[in-house]
Amino acid sequence: MMRKVLSVLLIMLLSGCMTQEKNQEALTEVPTLETSSYLSDEMKENAIELTFQASFVKGFDDMKLQVENCSDIVLAAVVSLDGADTIYPDGSKSIHGYTYGDFVVYDVLKGNLSMGEVVQYARNGGVITQAQYDKLRPASSLEKAEALREQNGFDEDLSELLIDTLIEEDVPIEAGKTYLMILQYDEANDLYQVIDYMYGLREASLPQREAIPLELSEADLSGLQILNNVTGEFESYDEYLETYGLKHQSFKFYE
Repeated sequence: MMRKVLSVLLIMLLSGCMTQEKNQEALTEVPTLETSSYLSDEMKENAIELTFQASFVKGFDDMKLQVENCSDIVLAAVVSLDGADTIYPDGSKSIHGYTYGDFVVYDVLKGNLSMGEVVQYARNGGVITQAQYDKLRPASSLEKAEALREQNGFDEDLSELLIDTLIEEDVPIEAGKTYLMILQYDEANDLYQVIDYMYGLREASLPQREAIPLELSEADLSGLQILNNVTGEFESYDEYLETYGLKHQSFKFYE
């Protein structure tokens, strides 16, 4: 009888330990967001490239100036590329077109965003349609283009003709990747603009993910590096912060 009682107590003890471990796992499990992109490989391949020179961007290579003048600097993962357009919600025009979507914030170096916050961004360049691009043209220019199309028997659907607008040597933005982002809040459209040219977006040395955690693990941040878009070499994230006098918030790590 004593053996039976001990056996029952042992089973109850083991069951309790297993339940506690499962509860602990549930507590430390971090929610994830599935990535998405409007841009397919086929769209990218079929788009006509339209490249703009970077020289028009004043001070694009002055990192100190960018850090001082921007509204926000974050380490963030791109959740989605929702689309591209030439006209912002407030009716203003983007001369290069822009890509828009969401990112989730991991670290805040400047500004008022919060870790784990999902935010809408806009980024110069993207794959747009000829119909969208034509909205940027003055009426006289559009009339000439339409006359030439008619003269040459051009009858393609302009909403199906794709143009890949980009600034020369700029960094493509990709869903599932983590970047150091230098941003300017656009109050009129309630979104965050990634600043012009390659210095506004620097890829972090983390894997591209299909499901993005809302928080980083301690292992993710150990020895984290960010890409220097000029040299093509990864550099220390902590040294970057030190160079520009930036400090990150404390993280809520998951195991």
